Amino acid sequence: MRAKLLAEKSQLEASVEKRKQREIKKYGKEVQRKRTEEKQQSKKVQLDAVKKWRQDRKQSGGGDAGGAGEDFDVGILDEAENKVSKKRKADSPAPNQSRKRQAKDQKFGFGGKKRGSKRNTAESAADMSDGFGRGASRCVVSHPHARTHAHTPLG
Repeated sequence: MRAKLLAEKSQLEASVEKRKQREIKKYGKEVQRKRTEEKQQSKKVQLDAVKKWRQDRKQSGGGDAGGAGEDFDVGILDEAENKVSKKRKADSPAPNQSRKRQAKDQKFGFGGKKRGSKRNTAESAADMSDGFGRGASRCVVSHPHARTHAHTPLG
């Protein structure tokens, strides 16, 4: 009898705990949904402000708009400029670069394409100075010990 009462009591406690967990989950989902709606609303407001600012700027001929442009948040533009300025420029050396690396970069050049250097280009295909290609003479000496004319009969 006592075991039955204990089992019933533990079952009741478990159901109460599950109910609480369900309510907490529902509340969490509600909070998440509200937060998502707030984010969407603020994004919409910002996009509308940017759109309005661009229209005002276009109408005023590209100068600073005096009217509705004042309520535009300039922080958005500042963030974009900071992202661009953080990128390293190719011609400026890195601040933590060694002197040896800087000297080699100055002597041989920095970066550039490493592969594909042996492929034909428009300049190399048009170059006839090496004796190969269309219109090149057939009597080219390619080796110092070779015969001077390819069409000379053996004999």
